[in-house]
Order: sequence, then structure tokens, then C-alpha cells
Amino acid sequence: MIYLVEMPPSSNSLTLTLPPAATATSRFLTIRRVDSRGTVFVKPAAGDALEGRGRERPQDAIPLTSRADYVTVVSDGMAWFVFADGR
Repeated sequence: MIYLVEMPPSSNSLTLTLPPAATATSRFLTIRRVDSRGTVFVKPAAGDALEGRGRERPQDAIPLTSRADYVTVVSDGMAWFVFADGR
């Protein structure tokens, strides 16, 4: 599934919370910016982790700051893992 994200006109940031990893086993999600205003934060659901690509704190959000930034994540049923990203 691919999500294209454009910032709301009155906001400088937007937080997208991934669905619980337990409900998305083997599901790939790609989140991609289509504008360059503000920052989009991709974060795991409460109690889940978002790991990979050198992340030191898997509970933190991944910031997408520039136009065309993207991240693809996959769930193993227990956590989300970064499969690919472009920044």
C-alpha cells in the first residue's frame, strides 16, 4: 500500500501513526511526501517498535522533511522494520 502525503495548509507538521504491527503481518507500507512544507513524522503505534537503518530508538518517529522523501516499512507481526527509504 502506498500513501502520498501532502501537508495541510495551516500546519508545519503531520504525524502518521502506523497500524499495530500485530494486525499487519507481512504488510508493506510506503509513505511518500508530495510537497516540501513542514515535516511528516512516521511513528509506530503505542507499544510497537519501528526498527532498522541504524535507528537507535525504535519507538521514535521517522521524519520525512523534503519533497519526495519516502520510507517503506514491513511488519513481522511484532514490530515494524524499515525496508527501504530515500532522503
